[in-house]
Amino acid sequence: MIISVMFEFLEYSLEHQLPNFSECWWDHFLLAELNTFYLKFVLWMPPEHYLVLLRLVFFVNVGGVAMKEIYDFMDDPKFHKKLGQQAWLVAAITATEFLIVVKYDPHTITLPLPFYITQCWILGIILILTWTIWRFFIRDITLRYKETRKQQQENSTENEKPLSNGKTNSTVRSKTNSGEELWLGKS
Repeated sequence: MIISVMFEFLEYSLEHQLPNFSECWWDHFLLAELNTFYLKFVLWMPPEHYLVLLRLVFFVNVGGVAMKEIYDFMDDPKFHKKLGQQAWLVAAITATEFLIVVKYDPHTITLPLPFYITQCWILGIILILTWTIWRFFIRDITLRYKETRKQQQENSTENEKPLSNGKTNSTVRSKTNSGEELWLGKS
């Protein structure tokens, strides 16, 4: 889902470089998918060319396995882990295709982004970073603080419970000369 949505954003953002991105509004994944369009444009291949279809069929068969290997690599908590062969193959092919595009048409990929697209990307990055900081740092710290405070309140009410003779039991902390802490109960 994330790859599909990000590909949509990339297509909208790069319409000024490749005009055919604006044609397929209903088909608006990431670099591997972009390479298809850039290779067709740079190498002057029509969409119905057999190499375009062969590349897409290849990526359908290899890409699913590669995505599974990447997911397993990132999800595995073990320290010594290896990335699978299919993932390395797809990464190498994607990098090679990108280098072909850079070599044969550097002008197209260096066209500057329009200002309104730059603003949208900056806003999106700020929103994602803000959510990440809140979700994984601020929220966790706040929850831990509330839990610690709740435990302290429970402990203090436990220590102040009345005894059967009507007196209260309060705990006093005292330090000895050696620096050890002693907890003394008073009644």
